[in-house]
Amino acid sequence: MADHAIVLYGQTQTGKSTFLNQVLEPGQQGVSTGDGSGESVTINTSLRTTSIGPVVDGPGINDSMLGFRWAAAVAAANAERLKVLVFVRVQALRAAMAEQSINELVLWQHAESLDEAETDAQVGVLEAALERVPGVSTTQLADLWQRQRRRAQELCDRQSPRTREVQVEESFAEPYTEQEDYDEQEPYTHHEHYSVSVPYSEEEQYEENEPYTTIEKQAVPVEVTHTGKTWYGKKKRRTTLETKWVDVEVQKLRPVTRTRTVTKYRTEERTRPVTLYRTVTRQRAVTKYRTATRTVPRTVQYTRPVTDFYQTALGQIVEEVRATFRAQ
Repeated sequence: MADHAIVLYGQTQTGKSTFLNQVLEPGQQGVSTGDGSGESVTINTSLRTTSIGPVVDGPGINDSMLGFRWAAAVAAANAERLKVLVFVRVQALRAAMAEQSINELVLWQHAESLDEAETDAQVGVLEAALERVPGVSTTQLADLWQRQRRRAQELCDRQSPRTREVQVEESFAEPYTEQEDYDEQEPYTHHEHYSVSVPYSEEEQYEENEPYTTIEKQAVPVEVTHTGKTWYGKKKRRTTLETKWVDVEVQKLRPVTRTRTVTKYRTEERTRPVTLYRTVTRQRAVTKYRTATRTVPRTVQYTRPVTDFYQTALGQIVEEVRATFRAQ
């Protein structure tokens, strides 16, 4: 774990990346530097190993997300404390130092104007100044960034919605007239043949079973009692079943032929008029719609994103801290 990390802080093109290239450890790829146009060439923060310790390089301080970019780079350095090298015009820096009672100031010159010995001496002066500066605990910085985020969210939530007029393209249904064919059912009369069943009467013969009565002899079992004597003279009776033929009246059926009137049907062909339909094609004018686009003015309501309030929130918090220092 590194004892401390150093953050390069300052406006765009104040020499932060140029300074970093001067103190990079051998074997590391240099970073891009500005060309004097005023445009920032450093987009993301990066952690580099230098002769003065771990250094965090990043965009200029006009980047509203800079605090959070530093947080990620400092976390990667796993440092316990943080020190800041401020790159700014000397006159403005002296005034700010006097206001905050800061004494450590190192005037840095570009390497093009120094020889090797002077460059080493300049780095030595910087290292000695960094040793004398105690640094700020990264936990305090984390609290500051959290305060900045909360304050920015509060400012964002309190903002009044804004309106603006914009030109937007909208789709609409454009009507047009077109002749189209359509089919219609046209009625006409047609004489059709059809069959019909016509009833008529007819005499027919049929067979039927007719009942009649006749007398027949039938064998009928009857009980007959016989009386006699035993060998010792005693009377004795016995009963036996005997068959007798008797006359019996029975019902029988005999077939007879009879005649009856029945209704039958014959098929006759007839003609009748019916209404049928045939398909005919006609034309008609119809209104159709097609999708078209047009540009119309539209008033829209919008709110600024929370990132627009990070810089304002940081300024308010810094001013509150300065007011606390002045009160002490």
